[in-house]
Amino acid sequence: MTTVYTVAISGGKFLMVFNTKRNGWEMPGGKVEKGESIVDAAKREFAEEAGYEVNIVSVRDLGYCYVCAADLGGRVCVCEMESRLFDFIPE
Repeated sequence: MTTVYTVAISGGKFLMVFNTKRNGWEMPGGKVEKGESIVDAAKREFAEEAGYEVNIVSVRDLGYCYVCAADLGGRVCVCEMESRLFDFIPE
């Protein structure tokens, strides 16, 4: 199973989502579906979880998952999770 997470920046802050199942803030991400590129999976997961589009500018393979760096775009849909911009890592 391949997974991808995205760190999206806007105005010097990064967006995180609150995962109620894990009771904490995290970067949007999830499983890459069969036939889907890493970039497409990152964009889909980000929109599903945070409700925003992203412009992926870099991808890094960490061996156990992919991490994408992105510019935060506009809101595209109602999302599954609460999202918020931070300039610090929340508890």
